[in-house]
Amino acid sequence: MVNLSPTWVVINIGNRKYAINTVYVQSIVKLESSDFKDISRVNRFIKGVYDIHGMIVNILDGRRLINEKTMEEFKVEHAGFINNIRCKHEAWLDSVEWELLTGEHSEGTSDDALGEFIESFERNNPEDIQMIRLVQKMKQPYSIIHKLADKTLKERANGGGIIEATSIMHELRRQSESYILKNLDKLLELQTSKLSELCVIVKIR
Repeated sequence: MVNLSPTWVVINIGNRKYAINTVYVQSIVKLESSDFKDISRVNRFIKGVYDIHGMIVNILDGRRLINEKTMEEFKVEHAGFINNIRCKHEAWLDSVEWELLTGEHSEGTSDDALGEFIESFERNNPEDIQMIRLVQKMKQPYSIIHKLADKTLKERANGGGIIEATSIMHELRRQSESYILKNLDKLLELQTSKLSELCVIVKIR
């Protein structure tokens, strides 16, 4: 019978925690894509073949073992979510520009997805100070951009000049690029950088 150590390694996989006694742990290695020697998979549970301390080993994907999304799937899903918000925001700006330049009302576009994201992020991620700060940098500019757009659209509908409308549109896009789009990109980059994978080399006795 193996005498267990008082020390345990706790692993987070998805929303679950697993503990391995250190008597069974040989080492813990951070996985990098450059470590792959061969990424062809024998089955869906094998993440790939790595060179670990000069030893070529198959790595089991713990997320697949418990039916969680893989890191690759998580990254793609999150990038898609952020890019969808970005696309809707840019489509909304395009519709505002169309109204300002033509005087014709444009329907079917909304920036609600960005507003809802900003409002809900702090509530849903209270522990992540870095990302909350990035989202907070978008909050006031988002409000300013919408108030300015609403005011200018009303003035344009009441016969306001196209020259002033063009100048306002330039300011809307400048603020959007400087405070909204830039921080959305930083948010995605930060969230991706926080995702890392560790390989626990376990001794078989």
